[in-house]
Amino acid sequence: MPKTAIFFSIILLSSLFANSYGFTGGDLVNENIVTKNYDIFDSDIVDVPADFFTENNYKRYVIFGLGQNDSDFLKKTSLYGVESDRGFFHVAILEENSVSSLVARGYYVIEDFELDFHSEISDASRIGIITG
Repeated sequence: MPKTAIFFSIILLSSLFANSYGFTGGDLVNENIVTKNYDIFDSDIVDVPADFFTENNYKRYVIFGLGQNDSDFLKKTSLYGVESDRGFFHVAILEENSVSSLVARGYYVIEDFELDFHSEISDASRIGIITG
């Protein structure tokens, strides 16, 4: 009995002096290696003015509905689409005037917006700001 107690106490005491991490070295990218300033170059393959979408009122929309999708316009203009017997789901870049015709057909149209997952948040929590 005393030998097992000594054995377990050695194991417990040795764990106090060891370093423990929640990840292994290969799980995360070393931030010192990754450069955050990417060099963006212009390939001149397609030249689209930066304000093209805002001037022409183009926005990204999520369109979905029940039943079969009988709109060829939506199939041709959508970036992504999933269809089944029970309904459909499309993501498309459209003008605002074409959205009203889709709503008139009974489709559900939601304006999509860009999510920024790579921005740095200075505060760990914003609950204090919200609650006052």
